[in-house]
Amino acid sequence: MALVTAVVVLGGVRRIGRFSVRLVPLMSLVYILAGDAIVVLNFDRIPEVVGMIFQYAFAPVPAAGGIAGVAVAEAIKQGMSRGMLSNEAGLGTAPMIHAAAQTEHPFQQGLWGAFEVFIDTIIICSITAFVILSTGVLSGETSGIELVITAFSAVFPAGVSEAIVSLCILSFCLSTQIGFFVYYETAIHSLFGPHAIKYLKWVYFLPGVLFAGVSNVDKLWVVANISFGVTALPNLVAILLLSDVFFKLMRDYLSGERAYDTALTDVTRRYLKTPNELHKLR
Repeated sequence: MALVTAVVVLGGVRRIGRFSVRLVPLMSLVYILAGDAIVVLNFDRIPEVVGMIFQYAFAPVPAAGGIAGVAVAEAIKQGMSRGMLSNEAGLGTAPMIHAAAQTEHPFQQGLWGAFEVFIDTIIICSITAFVILSTGVLSGETSGIELVITAFSAVFPAGVSEAIVSLCILSFCLSTQIGFFVYYETAIHSLFGPHAIKYLKWVYFLPGVLFAGVSNVDKLWVVANISFGVTALPNLVAILLLSDVFFKLMRDYLSGERAYDTALTDVTRRYLKTPNELHKLR
């Protein structure tokens, strides 16, 4: 993983973009089609599945892959942390990628950001939930990826299900590892300047090689949850402070005035820099 990541990310942001454009749609399509096939084959259980989702949302969960027997508060906490992991909503990390995109208007790019949250969580994660619940494997002792493989194995041959889930998980992890390098590089550039990147970029590959493959998974989750909180809290404050800028950009885009189209602001360098600073372009 570290070696493949290095080959891609050391080629720069454009190589990361080209790699992700090819890998992400393919892996998503394979997983969605396979999951949908299982849901269709168990279509008669859909009403029961929907009922189970609402039941487990408001009552202690008798079995739910890794959080068996927890109370509602714990389930909500786990759901929020895993939800943030799946789509990065509220963390302030995804804007680093979106800021580097070629777009006609910043609000237009923001709509893509909202759309990716919908695909990640509402589509991909819901398919996973429906697959697990419709195949009746939730009452078993497996959890995590093993639970998903068991659910797929209830419909597909064992070798096929293991291949589909394992390759999709590997692809999801690889694309995430590669994409996150942009965050790391952006942070290093902001903290220490561009000269530090050539010295510190190699540090990015060390945790995956030294720790992730051999560390206790539960301890890694604790570190991840703490990191999410440390990242999200200041970002949510920043979102509130920038809300005025957001609404002005939204009105500019929806009204058709388009005074803050990327092409115009790139030429004039007159941006919405603070909530109280609105430069009108003539």
